[in-house]
Amino acid sequence: MKWYQNKKIVVGTVAAIVVCLAIVYAITSQPSIVVKTQEIEAGDKVSLTKESLLDTEKMDAELVDDIKITSNLMTDTDKYSYNEESGEVTSKDETYLEAGTYTVTITYGDKTEEAEIKVQDTKAPEFIGFRDTITVEQNAEGFDLSRYFLAEDKSEVSVEPKEKTDISKAETITNTIVATDEFDNSTEKECEIKVVTQEDIKNGTKLTPMIDGNVPVSKDTLEKAESGDIDVQVEDVNEELSTAYKDIQDENFEGKHSFSALENNETYYYLGKYDKKRDDTNPHSNESSEEASQTIENEDTSNSTSNVTQSSDANAGNHSTQAPSQPTNNNSGGTSSPSQPSQPITQPQQPACDDTIPAGFWADRAAAEAYAQQVVMDALLSGQASHGGYYVDIYRTGCGTKYYGITFK
Repeated sequence: MKWYQNKKIVVGTVAAIVVCLAIVYAITSQPSIVVKTQEIEAGDKVSLTKESLLDTEKMDAELVDDIKITSNLMTDTDKYSYNEESGEVTSKDETYLEAGTYTVTITYGDKTEEAEIKVQDTKAPEFIGFRDTITVEQNAEGFDLSRYFLAEDKSEVSVEPKEKTDISKAETITNTIVATDEFDNSTEKECEIKVVTQEDIKNGTKLTPMIDGNVPVSKDTLEKAESGDIDVQVEDVNEELSTAYKDIQDENFEGKHSFSALENNETYYYLGKYDKKRDDTNPHSNESSEEASQTIENEDTSNSTSNVTQSSDANAGNHSTQAPSQPTNNNSGGTSSPSQPSQPITQPQQPACDDTIPAGFWADRAAAEAYAQQVVMDALLSGQASHGGYYVDIYRTGCGTKYYGITFK
């Protein structure tokens, strides 16, 4: 009976092998996906389509149709912007997806696989409108060489000089400016720093403005500029840099930049901050605003509906001028005529005072000056030089509330 038993063993073994082969075949014959390697340079397009993530030509067509792609890149609207039609994804408020590693889930049938998208920043930052020469006054306060240069990149970027710059002596110095992004990609360029004296400034030497138009000067020069003893001349800014700075102010800059706004610019000079002629044009320049205040009555020659008190201010840049003219709507939609008699202020039925601040004026002096400085700076950066400075005009509403206007020279 041994031969019969051996035969049964052989048959059983063969059957087991057949079953194993069937299982292996069933497993290996199931459709699978082919994921592409996703290593993308920051700034290049990132797409979450099947064609971008998978090698669909090596896959079964029915399987491709059945695939679904999901990712927080599609759903996290606080961080990303996803275009369902094109499949493109970018970081929020950017035109590209910032450097990082992102996960995408691919589902087909009852299976899921994860794919990684690696966005890398391997490119060095670039300088915008690089200045080969910087002219600064000796012992200028708040001097920071890095604030004269602007760099851009697809990642966070900063600008620093390689060496500390000593401006205590009138001389010409060479330094290297380095722009570095967060992935240690860097660009270097050399520049000359010409340190000049106050006498040079008096003789017409122009100083170089920083990116924002502020100009570091010594404390003494700033005081003399305020009193009109020195007329500080400022260089023009090249078109490329002025365009970039305007985009930064308007929040239209694409990518990352190295600029950071100053918290306090009181130690700096900027175009239009002082004007030596203001003492000639403003008879109250040395008086306090309360001493120089004057009330403009609502007379026949005024087209204002309320009494307006205007003050000249002792601070630099103030200007005494006529009260702002604001047309008054009548019942027919027109404006009141200058010859129209005004309502006597002693009339018992007179309505409560008008405390409205007219359009185009500011309740806060700082806001008015910020606007004026921006207009002057835009003109400087664009090379138009359409404004030679400005005055801050001070008014009061019929209720006595102070407000401010700007007059450009």
